[in-house]
Amino acid sequence: MNGNGSITIEGLTTLLPNAILLPIHARNKGPIYRWRKITLAQSKRPRYQQWLAERANTGVVLGRASENLCTVDADSEEGVELFLALNPTFQQTLRSQGKRGCQFWLQLEGDYPHNVVKLKTNTGQGWGEWRADGGQSVVRGVHPDGMQYRLLCDLAPIRIRFDQIRWPSDLILPWKSTPPKEGRASPPGASLDISDRIRAYLDMADPAIDGQDGHGTTFRIACALVWGFALDPEEAFPFLAEYNRRCEPPWNEKELRHKLDNALKDPNHQKPRGYLLSERRIPAPRPIPNATSEPTKGWDECLHDGMCSSEQLGELNIVPPKPILGDWLREGDLGFIFAQRGIGKTWLAQDLAHGIAEKKNVGPWQIQAQEKCLYLDGEMPPGDLRLRDHLLGQPSRNLTYINHEILFERTGRVMNLADPDFQKGVLALCVAECFKVLFLDNLSCLASGVDENDAMDWEILLPWLLQLRRLHITVIFIAHAGRNNQMRGHSKREDPAFWILRLDAPLDTTEGRLGAHFITRFTKWRSIQKPATYQWSYTPPGSDNEDICVEFKTANPVDIFRHLIESGLDTATDMADEMDVSKAYVSQLAARGKKEGWLDITNRRYHLTNA
Repeated sequence: MNGNGSITIEGLTTLLPNAILLPIHARNKGPIYRWRKITLAQSKRPRYQQWLAERANTGVVLGRASENLCTVDADSEEGVELFLALNPTFQQTLRSQGKRGCQFWLQLEGDYPHNVVKLKTNTGQGWGEWRADGGQSVVRGVHPDGMQYRLLCDLAPIRIRFDQIRWPSDLILPWKSTPPKEGRASPPGASLDISDRIRAYLDMADPAIDGQDGHGTTFRIACALVWGFALDPEEAFPFLAEYNRRCEPPWNEKELRHKLDNALKDPNHQKPRGYLLSERRIPAPRPIPNATSEPTKGWDECLHDGMCSSEQLGELNIVPPKPILGDWLREGDLGFIFAQRGIGKTWLAQDLAHGIAEKKNVGPWQIQAQEKCLYLDGEMPPGDLRLRDHLLGQPSRNLTYINHEILFERTGRVMNLADPDFQKGVLALCVAECFKVLFLDNLSCLASGVDENDAMDWEILLPWLLQLRRLHITVIFIAHAGRNNQMRGHSKREDPAFWILRLDAPLDTTEGRLGAHFITRFTKWRSIQKPATYQWSYTPPGSDNEDICVEFKTANPVDIFRHLIESGLDTATDMADEMDVSKAYVSQLAARGKKEGWLDITNRRYHLTNA
């Protein structure tokens, strides 16, 4: 260990001889390598060791792959102190720190939870994580916030049984099952764990609003928790507290606990306790919105109910959209990924789907939330779809595909987003199965009969997309670029989009090179800052690697400059605004282009000589 607490690759190998180390870019937490499939033997190969040496950060695979190496991640100094007081022997185990708190590294013996679990207190406050199979932890390099990862104790991980670990009394421990109670059912074949099922149910529930039977609305939610999901009032309270944040005004703690107690004692329950646990699908507390249904009120009443003064608007409890990936993808967004054919947009789209479903970073973009994804594929052969899915990540219950050929073989039906019945079917499926991110690959294949150059034809899809947004379902379209390198079709479709991501081939692309290689550049965004431009490389298995290798780096400014000219920008002012650089720097790029013979400058306007 160095004087500042950091450690070298050689030191890590000595300290953790049976652990798989992962190459990671500086100020990043996401490995560049598809690490969930790599073995210890593969990680010892010279090419892989070279990758480790070239990358500033290093992570460690956890769980069985690294001979049962696991970590307990405590987020705060108070949590660390209490955990050490309960487990004094942990003073003598490997401990590392990033921004705050620390991670305790342990070599587990016997059985233990083979997953990654977020740990919370019984008040719903985050405490940390248990990390095992499916997880990895960064132990060396520079944290995304700029501080150095360091070792607080550089001793080897101690060997311990999981049942010997002592936990704070106020933690909710998911691996501790409660004894079965009378009338309490377990969810046979459920596709979500109990917490996900409950939160999915609450997400579809209307908030309680004063003057609109707010008591009855909240009491029905309390009944669903303690009767439908068969929770004790103490178990149900954190979920009801989450729901309470959306109520206007929120209830106090005493009122919430009183409603839970009364819900448990209510003699008027019509169904057996635990009935929501045995449902394969989660029933919505309210009907799915339907744009074609008959209104229950006249427009005069509806408009009156929808009025909101400036003063009332300021007092509303508005819940901001939940971030999903980076600072540019949020729940309820409508986004487009477009490129010329063969650039790699489907590689990126499937990688995004795996990242969101498996809760892992995608290149430089940090994952913020794990969500269930539905991927409608209207173009790929099933074999190609399966191969890419296999290369890009582990099989995940949170990622579901509907492939056009498989669907036709099984049902004789063809997907068409212009069909109102198909729109209703997709909407109902998303709600029933709790899909929160919908990928549509691609727009041309999935929207038959829609003239993409006719603004009015887009109106066929717009009401359906608005329904999805109101249900907080994120929609990502994959689309083709036209001959002018702009997204094909009428610009009206771009109006409701929160972001648009363009892919271009890098200038140094080699003919016949395997995989996908492209530059990502946002042409529309609603985040505070414009997301950075990156160059990506997806290299499939070959002689040098047995697994797909995904690498990214900040894009070459010359490449960005040329692509902007192709997009129609031709002045230093426009270029500087788009690239977020000075006009002097743009002039330097232009001078280089003119010297190399690919740029012509006429009346201070830029033109590619081969354009």
